[in-house]
Amino acid sequence: MTNLMDEYHPHILSWGDPGSQKSVFLATLPKPMLVFFWDANGKDFPYLRRGRPQPTVVGDIPFREVWHPKEDSTIIRVEYYQDRNYNTEQVGKVKRSNQVFAYEKFLARFQTLEQEIEGGYWASVVIDSVSSIELGIRKYCEYKLNPITNDGNKQDARQHYFAAADQLLELFYSRIAWLPCVVGVAAHVKNKDDRGKQLTMPDFPGAVPRRAPGAFSEVYFHFADEDGQIWLQTERSADIMATTQIPAPNPCSPHYKALFEGVKDA
Repeated sequence: MTNLMDEYHPHILSWGDPGSQKSVFLATLPKPMLVFFWDANGKDFPYLRRGRPQPTVVGDIPFREVWHPKEDSTIIRVEYYQDRNYNTEQVGKVKRSNQVFAYEKFLARFQTLEQEIEGGYWASVVIDSVSSIELGIRKYCEYKLNPITNDGNKQDARQHYFAAADQLLELFYSRIAWLPCVVGVAAHVKNKDDRGKQLTMPDFPGAVPRRAPGAFSEVYFHFADEDGQIWLQTERSADIMATTQIPAPNPCSPHYKALFEGVKDA
């Protein structure tokens, strides 16, 4: 009989407040792991601590490898996607940028990613985090794709939020949905008023919070109990979006191996 767990590559949306150990959890996913890191410097520590971090290699896409604690082999590669400055030049009435944005490099990187996975280079792919990549997409749209004019007829800046939302949905439902490996995506929390009721949902722009989780087979909410212990909520409640196909324990310890405790061969 086929063991479905041997064929299952969870695609995980890991969401919660700052400090709820989203990166700590995602760093436990199977190795070797490729991390598309968009967050601020220093927040990459949960990945670097999994082994022996090597010096940063500076280039078009800076990266840092983490070697196995005892062997000279790469278990994690952290690639850094950051736009440190937005350089613009005046072209008529428009300020336009000719720089290559981090999101452009990210899209180009995807052209070889699936081949690398099928070649056994990566068992897991992580994007950390949605809030930062959304900003990167939005600024790419604002300064390069469709820059705002400086005359009295400025374009509506909200268009860039809509563009970022559309790009995120394409990323989730098209680019990563079919990756043949374990996937982890970190997202923060958005509190939104809906007809007088406070809703807690992943921090995505526009209508994406309701739609994006559908691209993931596993959606886990990180929370702290009364003692400050972090847990994963893996099943939906009245006010929290969560789901599991494994099924993972609910609540669950924030470690990849804990997701499969008690799971029998299928």
